[in-house]
Amino acid sequence: MSRLRRSNDNLFYLFVISLIAGSYWSMINPIYQPFMLSLGISISTMGLLEALRGRIGLLSTLSQLLGGVLADKYGRKRLIIVCSIVTLLALIFHLLAALLKNVQLLIIGSLILALAWIGTPAWNAMTMESTDRCRRGFALSLVWFASIAPSIVLSPIGGWLVENYGYRLVFFYRNLYGNHLPCPNITTSKGKFRKKYYFKL
Repeated sequence: MSRLRRSNDNLFYLFVISLIAGSYWSMINPIYQPFMLSLGISISTMGLLEALRGRIGLLSTLSQLLGGVLADKYGRKRLIIVCSIVTLLALIFHLLAALLKNVQLLIIGSLILALAWIGTPAWNAMTMESTDRCRRGFALSLVWFASIAPSIVLSPIGGWLVENYGYRLVFFYRNLYGNHLPCPNITTSKGKFRKKYYFKL
């Protein structure tokens, strides 16, 4: 019973963290390309960056491949913490780029951000291992819903904020609101791969 309750706690924390992350990414995603253009990046350079750091770009793909191996070896929690640190570092570069209107800082931040995909396999594995086999599909859909649903409201708000207050406010908000390392709240001890469907508690 205790194991079941703690596993449900894991899923609750993952849901909340996804909701928080979805909130600030919903504001950033719609304005990201206009932000790049505002700093003077050409369309061809933007295309090259997208090939390197986009959702299906080179660095993003390799990061996820490496992330799965490292998550099995060192534990899910550690990889997600690394992902949080990398994301924070990347968006600090984006904030500095917005403040200083510096293209080089934007490119560095954009490439670092691609490395944050290293945490995706660990995140998905942790979600599935936080419930029993017959509810894994529901667990994944619940966590993904939490990360996507905020965009319905916050994507238009992100665009409005940029039009009225500039890009700096959105990136400052992300660094202030998203400056968290969520994994210590999750009840798993190490989050390493195990044959059981639950984390070892």
